[in-house]
Amino acid sequence: MKVYIFLLDKSTLGGIEKVACNLRDTLESFSHVDVSIIDLNYLRAKFKLVKSEPYLCYRFSQSLSAGDIVISMYDRLSIQLSFIRLVSNRDFNLIASQHADYFANRLYTRFLRRIMYRYVYAITALTVFDTTLYRKWHNNVCYIPNPILFYPVTVPSYSDRTGVVAAGRLNKIKRFNDFIDLAKIMKDFNQLSFSIFGDGEERASLYSYAEGVGLVPDDILKGATAELDGKLLFSKFLVVTSERESFSMVILEAMASGCIPISYNCPTGPRELIVNGVNGYLVEAGDLFSIRDIITKLLGDSVLAESIQANARSTAIKYKSDVIRSKWGGLLNEL
Repeated sequence: MKVYIFLLDKSTLGGIEKVACNLRDTLESFSHVDVSIIDLNYLRAKFKLVKSEPYLCYRFSQSLSAGDIVISMYDRLSIQLSFIRLVSNRDFNLIASQHADYFANRLYTRFLRRIMYRYVYAITALTVFDTTLYRKWHNNVCYIPNPILFYPVTVPSYSDRTGVVAAGRLNKIKRFNDFIDLAKIMKDFNQLSFSIFGDGEERASLYSYAEGVGLVPDDILKGATAELDGKLLFSKFLVVTSERESFSMVILEAMASGCIPISYNCPTGPRELIVNGVNGYLVEAGDLFSIRDIITKLLGDSVLAESIQANARSTAIKYKSDVIRSKWGGLLNEL
């Protein structure tokens, strides 16, 4: 069985790209599965063409054999490939793997998705909430959360940790300026460091914003890292200030690392992972003083913090790759 995981650009250090690598490693454990990650850059090099995405998708479809499986990780790629299947009658199996929450895209994209996804074999959704929405108009929708590969047997104790971290692509949706504001209002907490790991189009703006509130930007903006797991292992808290999240791999990775997550209560995602006050905390968007109060409370109550830490680890273990592997195995075996 040949499986292609299809991306826009696999060199990007983003959430979807990391998920794709995790999924590849998970699927490679099946002896009958030959899995590859490909992207548009690969197709341009292979076909020696600098053409539009639809044409590259078409050439890719022409190279597939009957029964090959394409797991498309972006809506626009899924829409293009589903159209190609419709008009060219190509006999490959297309799975639209959804990584943004249901309402994240523009109405135009959601309309095209609803029309063209008639020609995908299955849709995979990351949350129960999104799964319910897709099942209203598609017959084969599978709830398959992202797997985690990093689950250390032991983790540093709460008392051995010092950092408060945020992580992700630097864009407006993530609202990292709120994290910078949190660092500002907690400036007197000398025992804590505040760090953002990631890169993106908002870096210059965030740099200026940190300067404007009287902080040293280089102390907070640490850039992208391939070693986020190690950063989480020695951080006390992960703070998620996103306007919206889908599944939030970083919350799950923090839980596995014993780093306590504190997140805005987005419409989807964090609330399906975090039970408030049990394995992490949910606060209303923009309520930085509640985050400050939670951190202050846990700094003074190591017993409670260690209990939250242990419960977070117990949650994360449910998403280890062998658990998610069985869900993907069931779907692939249908084909």
